[in-house]
Amino acid sequence: MKRIVLTGGHGVGKSSLLLALEERGEHVVFEAAGHVRQLARARKIAFPEDQSDFESRVVARHLSREDGVPAHVRRVFFDRGAPDHLAYAKVGPWSLSPAEIAACEARIYDLVVLVAPPPQGVATLDRVETRFCQRLVTELNRIYVALGVPVHRLEWDDVDRRVDAILNLVSDTLGDDGHRPRDHDL
Repeated sequence: MKRIVLTGGHGVGKSSLLLALEERGEHVVFEAAGHVRQLARARKIAFPEDQSDFESRVVARHLSREDGVPAHVRRVFFDRGAPDHLAYAKVGPWSLSPAEIAACEARIYDLVVLVAPPPQGVATLDRVETRFCQRLVTELNRIYVALGVPVHRLEWDDVDRRVDAILNLVSDTLGDDGHRPRDHDL
């Protein structure tokens, strides 16, 4: 199974891209943080991100979702990979235990697509969150490169053209069958 991560700042369209990939028959796994927030709010916790164990709960749900991908799936697209949580712990107020860090670092991915924001910026973000996202994206890139995962930047465009670009990138990078071409295949 080939594992492809879509990552980036907030509001850049990752979820929309995953919905469009799913519509085209791809197997996708959606981000865990939104569901952790939703469940906490249902339990009358107004600001779940303010809790010290927020990122730990997100990591646990994320890893569980990754582990739940059926073995027969040829390739899967993730809305954030486990190393994203390392970046959040680095630039945000959340900490992770040594075991959580090790679990995030141990996850293997074949390709990371760093989704760029629109040229005019994300309209729903204020200056503070925009700066946070800039630091987050820098850290995401650093972490994935350090883990040896190829990172490709996806520029802003119409959702269907971006999905086409992602699928072409996967085909070109991993081969039509979802596998990386061997040196003698190039």
